[in-house]
Amino acid sequence: MLPCAMCVVAALLMLYFYTTGYDAIHVLDTTINFTERTFIWQYAISHFDDAPLVGFGINGFWTRPEIYDYFNQNRGWVLDNYHNGYIAILVETGFVGYFLFTASVFLFSYKVLCLIAGRAIDRLHCALIIGFVFLNCQTNFTETVFLRSTMFTSVLLIAFFFAVCRSLPSSRAQLRGLEQP
Repeated sequence: MLPCAMCVVAALLMLYFYTTGYDAIHVLDTTINFTERTFIWQYAISHFDDAPLVGFGINGFWTRPEIYDYFNQNRGWVLDNYHNGYIAILVETGFVGYFLFTASVFLFSYKVLCLIAGRAIDRLHCALIIGFVFLNCQTNFTETVFLRSTMFTSVLLIAFFFAVCRSLPSSRAQLRGLEQP
């Protein structure tokens, strides 16, 4: 269930930046900016209203000269990378894309729980899949791995998602398997 929790925490983090307009996280007297990554996050989220439903398209945000140049003029640097996979999904695919992504993570988690409950997946395979998906979701809080199809980790993530898409054996099929020598 941790990937589901991470999607919710990411949504709350994005909501924080959207509603407050801050370019850092403020906790009491402390300002947290994760080596200035939060500046990028807030800037991207501040443009969410420009394309809220379907976003700017894959790689469509930083390729706009007015967006890229404005950030560069105000900060003196630009990396054209969100350094947050969840924000990349929200800004590039909009609310619809983020909702579909979150729904797929919830369905993945539910399917893994069903496979575990039905003992339809080997424990080591299950541990590998859960561990990898968890680490991938965690990494995307400070790096953008989601939406990068050329990265091996993204390909592996999709492969693991498909690996758990197999159907659960029915109880009748399990009983037949017990009867056969």
